[in-house]
Amino acid sequence: MNLLKQVFSPACMVPEDQKLGDIPTARQGYGTVINLAWPSVMESVLGALVGFVDTLMVSGLGDLAISAVGITNQPKLILLAVFLALNVGVTAVVARRRGQNDREGAAKALSMSVTIIIVTATLIAVAGSVFAEPFLRFAGAKESYIADSVAYFRIIMISIPFLSVYNCINAAQRGAGNTKITLRTNLVANIVNVCFNYLLIHGNFGFPALGVRGAALATLLGVLAAFCMSLTSILPKKNFLHPRFSYFFRFEGRTVSSVFKVGGSAMLEQLCIRVGFFLFAKMVATLGEAEFAAHQIGLNVCAISFTFGEGLSVAASALVGQSLGRERPDLAKMYGNICQRISLFVAVVLVSIFAFCARPIVSLFSESADVISFGMLAIRILAVMSPGQLTATIFAGSLRGAGDAKYVGFVSMVCIGITRTVAAYVLCYIVRLGLAGAWIAMTMDMYLRSVLYVKRFSGTAWQNTKL
Repeated sequence: MNLLKQVFSPACMVPEDQKLGDIPTARQGYGTVINLAWPSVMESVLGALVGFVDTLMVSGLGDLAISAVGITNQPKLILLAVFLALNVGVTAVVARRRGQNDREGAAKALSMSVTIIIVTATLIAVAGSVFAEPFLRFAGAKESYIADSVAYFRIIMISIPFLSVYNCINAAQRGAGNTKITLRTNLVANIVNVCFNYLLIHGNFGFPALGVRGAALATLLGVLAAFCMSLTSILPKKNFLHPRFSYFFRFEGRTVSSVFKVGGSAMLEQLCIRVGFFLFAKMVATLGEAEFAAHQIGLNVCAISFTFGEGLSVAASALVGQSLGRERPDLAKMYGNICQRISLFVAVVLVSIFAFCARPIVSLFSESADVISFGMLAIRILAVMSPGQLTATIFAGSLRGAGDAKYVGFVSMVCIGITRTVAAYVLCYIVRLGLAGAWIAMTMDMYLRSVLYVKRFSGTAWQNTKL
């Protein structure tokens, strides 16, 4: 019992010499985290399940269709990297302003970020559409599915401006602690996406059978629905986040600097992550069509695992930022640790599912013996990776919430941009482990990041970032 208390008690998560006041009881501490985290967890899980269902629906078109859609993921995320980084800054700044009860500062951070996104996202969407084919060929797309990949990618590019704006608004809402709003927004988007997948991929209820193009259109319609809902969420004047029209297309040095202080470091992180993932996916794509299809199936399952950590990471980021805004770094440390402790229970469940249900999971997507065999291997390695994945995700979110994105970016650069890529090359091609080598490299990366983040969070340097 004493060991369990030392591990799970909020009072034991903060050293005595760092306590600045009363520490919440276990009921209060865990209750606060769960109340904030469950909408984010549900939002993330539902989003991953939609990706899972997307792939499942597309799989009815054959293994080449899975590859055609899957090959577009990393190029799309590279183009979105700038906005994902900016959103990290928005969440951190809004959380800090929430802790300071500064409504105007939060609204300015959101409106100025949206202004930047509208201009940048439009330019990126146009460039992505024009250069879609050479971009995807460089990513490793094969001649057997390049036409479908290009068609899918160009439709997805239309959604980029709308997707980027609604993600920025949702990032601000999470920083303010309004995770239920973002849950509702993404729930509607996911429902719209799945319904139109059913109607447009195979042509049900009189709709045209558009194949992978139908899947892309369904995604676009889901994004448009979420965009409209996110805009509606900031219209009421009584809400904490209510930017005035005059804040848009006008920049204030202090506000922009605060967002980019975190977002700029997150940009380095995102570029390293996306380039690393891009090179990683390119290597896997050269292993063969069966291996790449199995890899895409494994990534969809991996995304579900990741979402539990991502949801808890959102709560950790918001609570850490708000606690620092109230000048209570001891509570910031406590909340980050509580989120990680909750993830331990999630990890036990995920490990059990992935270890014992690998075959039935992969069999949902393909009847090919080779794809099933490779997919089972990937998911069983995922079972080993999940605890490290969850821990790394949560403590990375905690550090970002504190504004310590520079450290997170440096770790990502080393672990994803270098360690994972080099390890994957060695294990796939020199040791000749094929797909297994790629997934072992992913596991090595996750555990290395988790160790480095735990070490950083256990110190105090991250508590001193000024926003």
